[in-house]
Amino acid sequence: MHHRPAGNADGPKKTWFPRNEYWDRMVAATTAKTLFALDVPTLRDFPLPDDSHVDYRQKPAYTHALIDALIDRGLLQSDGGK
Repeated sequence: MHHRPAGNADGPKKTWFPRNEYWDRMVAATTAKTLFALDVPTLRDFPLPDDSHVDYRQKPAYTHALIDALIDRGLLQSDGGK
């Protein structure tokens, strides 16, 4: 899974490691299931106060959004709410 940086941290990463040259090539070369957080609006829109980490108060909501994204994409099976 690739998480996005926020704020100014995103600029250098896009320049130094363009998605099409790194992430997309890795995805094509592996049989692993992958998720790019920028492709998931609910994950992409979480604020990252230090440009890298989710605020500890947001961790439960982020975890639920991540689980929902994984289930929606068939990367994780739901336990039916148990």
